[in-house]
Amino acid sequence: MNRERLRGFWRAYRASFGAISLFALYFIIFFGPEIIRGRFFLFFDSYIELYPERMTAWSMIRHGMLPLWTPLLLSGYPLLSMAQIGLAYPLTWGYLFLPGHWAEEIYVLAPYLLCPLFTYAFARQLKRSWLASVLAALAYGYGGLMIIGYTHNGLLPNSTMWTPLVLLAIDRSLTEKFIRSWLWATAAYSMSVFTGIGQGFLFVGLMAMAYALFLSLFQPDSNGETHEVKKEWLTLKRWRPVLVTVAAIVTSVGLDAFQILETMRAQRRSIRSSLSFPIFAQHSFTPLTFLKSVLAPIYITNTDLATGYVPLLALLLGACAVVAAIRNRRRDTRIFFWLAIALVGGVLMLGIYTPVYSLLYYVPIINKFRGAARHGYEWTFAVAILSAYGWDAISEKFSGARERLKQSTVRDILLAVVPLALSLLIGLLWWRVTRPLKSADVDIDMDISIALSSYLRWKLLFTIPLLFAFWQVLKLAPTRMRLILAACVIFVGCFSDPFIMVSRWWWPQTKTASRITTPTLPTRLLQQFPPEQNRIYTRVHLDAEEYNPHPLFDSQNLTMVYGLQNVAGYEPLMLERYSRALGNAWLDGVGTRGEYNPDPTLFQSSSHVLDLLNTTYTLVYVNPLEVPDHRLEREGIKFARYYDSYTLEHDESSSLMTTFPASGDTLAIVSTLSYGAGAGQGLTVGLVRVVTTDGEIIEREIRAGVDTAEWAHDRPDVQPIVRHQLATIFDQPGKSNETFPSYRYWTRIALGKLVNVERVEISNIAPGNTALVIWNTILYDSASSNSQILQLTVFDKNKWRPVYNENNVAIYHNEGALPRAWLVAEAEAVDDEEALKRIRGESEHEFDPRRTALLETSIENLPRLPGGAISQNSSAKIVSYEPNRLLIETSADTASVLVVSEMSYPGWEAIVDGQKAQILTTDYLLRGVALPEGSHRVEMRYTAPAARNGAIISAVTLFLLCGLAFYIRRESARKN
Repeated sequence: MNRERLRGFWRAYRASFGAISLFALYFIIFFGPEIIRGRFFLFFDSYIELYPERMTAWSMIRHGMLPLWTPLLLSGYPLLSMAQIGLAYPLTWGYLFLPGHWAEEIYVLAPYLLCPLFTYAFARQLKRSWLASVLAALAYGYGGLMIIGYTHNGLLPNSTMWTPLVLLAIDRSLTEKFIRSWLWATAAYSMSVFTGIGQGFLFVGLMAMAYALFLSLFQPDSNGETHEVKKEWLTLKRWRPVLVTVAAIVTSVGLDAFQILETMRAQRRSIRSSLSFPIFAQHSFTPLTFLKSVLAPIYITNTDLATGYVPLLALLLGACAVVAAIRNRRRDTRIFFWLAIALVGGVLMLGIYTPVYSLLYYVPIINKFRGAARHGYEWTFAVAILSAYGWDAISEKFSGARERLKQSTVRDILLAVVPLALSLLIGLLWWRVTRPLKSADVDIDMDISIALSSYLRWKLLFTIPLLFAFWQVLKLAPTRMRLILAACVIFVGCFSDPFIMVSRWWWPQTKTASRITTPTLPTRLLQQFPPEQNRIYTRVHLDAEEYNPHPLFDSQNLTMVYGLQNVAGYEPLMLERYSRALGNAWLDGVGTRGEYNPDPTLFQSSSHVLDLLNTTYTLVYVNPLEVPDHRLEREGIKFARYYDSYTLEHDESSSLMTTFPASGDTLAIVSTLSYGAGAGQGLTVGLVRVVTTDGEIIEREIRAGVDTAEWAHDRPDVQPIVRHQLATIFDQPGKSNETFPSYRYWTRIALGKLVNVERVEISNIAPGNTALVIWNTILYDSASSNSQILQLTVFDKNKWRPVYNENNVAIYHNEGALPRAWLVAEAEAVDDEEALKRIRGESEHEFDPRRTALLETSIENLPRLPGGAISQNSSAKIVSYEPNRLLIETSADTASVLVVSEMSYPGWEAIVDGQKAQILTTDYLLRGVALPEGSHRVEMRYTAPAARNGAIISAVTLFLLCGLAFYIRRESARKN
């Protein structure tokens, strides 16, 4: 009996087991070489953002704390609002019992096993054949949304891979009961929501709703054929797919409400509370670039969100599906739905290059997310499903001839095997000519050894024998041999392009376990100081040292792993106030919005921002040009690949200096003019003043058409009116995405002798509204061939003392840093703008944070304080420091204000001597509590009210779903 049941089970599910085996084999061949070498696919966001954040959150959970708040980045931030951590998402639970790098590896790579499996299941639900379903699965599972460039992080792949299961549940709602369909749809969609990737689960929800509306309106039957609709328009049965979808979306969001509400609270106060249209429309593809992204993604620079890539075999079969549907009256109208989705996705990927995209900017919720390229989701998924229909349509054409054959001849089999083997061989050679020359090369500039035309010829050579093999396979007798050969055709056809992409984009970035888990020397040095008393500031690009196998330091957010509390931090929802205090910082707490140009005033004596934040140590590069991945070279002079560029408007000036004293005899400047077409040939547009350490001043000029030129010099509308020639071209940034060439220019300015440089001043003296953009300023010593970068950041020597200078890394100690908590006997009522000006040193009024607290309250509510300096006998001591709770003991002879160098944020509550007290926003960023004279015990704790309210909603939703599941099970048992 048991044997018969096993046989029945095998007969029922052997096709599924075959698909699972094929997907597993594909995965092993695809990722196996690097996994066997002990390498981990952790890079960019997955490494510098998600890995440290998840390590922090799950460490708190293991130690019995709720992951509500973290002091480890951005001077304190609501940890639970970081939805991307995905605490409720099962694929992150490995952090509970596995080393962090293994847990993150599972999260990153799991979609490449699960997504094909889910897509296969949905295609089978659509009555597609086994082979057609496998094709759709691999086409989407390794398509342009899943295989992206250097910034691959697993976020969108994890959130969107649940799409097929959501659609499967909706499709089954045509024939199944409402509650059962609702529960299955919720189970699938909640997984997408649990990932915390808002744009991802929004896309999945919109796709699900569109599919549900289609099913309700056109009512295709279970065989995929649309019949005349005779059901009443207002019956519940007709609109069951829509009702199931709406119910699933509501309950899925309800399950994750504990995190969604906390994220929404942070989002409203963040730099992403709204997006400007240029940011919203980032990563738009021109029509030509879109075509290149479909056929040759490695030749475009815009690959870090998504591309339009789908296997050429799938693309051709998708077109065949549409043609067959048009010609066949017994067509499945789902084909036209997926055609519409593909067209919509393709058009939206064009972004600003189509008038349609600008309309989306006015659609609520959708306008909160950036990246036109991410609509590759709709394009790639729709084409993958269409390819399944196309495979079956073509296969059906040959079905009659196949049925008449009982056995294929050896000749017939060879006619399929030989071209398939030839295609495989060409694919291998194709991979070899496109891969990086050395495994350690990270090809940031997309400098590929063969031209695009050669690449396309290789692709054509690969595709022709593959299509011939496909044609021959279709004519074989319907035996197991035909099935195996057809599966091989699909396998080879879907493998080569993605493998070439990951070989160039991912393999050079994989890391060993020791590379991920070993702290750098500066980190070990900084770990000697109590983190709750000493914040650090990693004043570097967020991906600094990303490609260095032996990193010089740990950048933000990696310092979280080692318990350091950082002023910087990589968080898309950085608080708006915090950003403004740091000079309009963007994303990582260093670079600024608009131009990646760190605020140079933070290290001057007039600024109190870093002092208030208890920033005792700041880490910087001594000379970024010594880092191989960070430099370019022209005529022996090294330039920074990632430079803090800045724009000088008319009559504006800048002052630049080296980190440590340097000498040189040449100044090299990379620059462009903006709105400078009217500048005549040789016109002086900039003035350079080199101030030496002995007080000598050397002046030089920057001339239009000689040293610099208009960046859009050859743009069709500029070329006829530009009045100066091209200067010496440095490079053409973004050359693969522009419809016209854009240039950067460089010039060598001889200083006449070797001089010790204190600073260099550059001024824009061009007439009108001509702007001068400085991209690189280098001091060069021709005798020693030494290049030294000149930067805007200026350290006040009386305030910042160098304490470490090794391996091109410098650490400065801030002599003016304030403690984590202190008392003042003087307070002033100000508004937020005045408070910001005071702490940044931009106000006309003097401000001493050790003496005065700036409170954002009315004069009437200002605490009554004696004024003047606080008594020397006063004290404020933190006796207990936990992420969600602080305990401070204070003592003062007079009434005072306790200022705590922790971020002021709604949800923090203060209890003074057992009684609730008001927390006042102090010094623009911090928390303050008014205290009467005497000794006090002050407790501050984060209550996360949004998360608490959301948890109630989540619990009620879970209880409802459990009740429905119990009801369904009981009903099934009763019927049986």
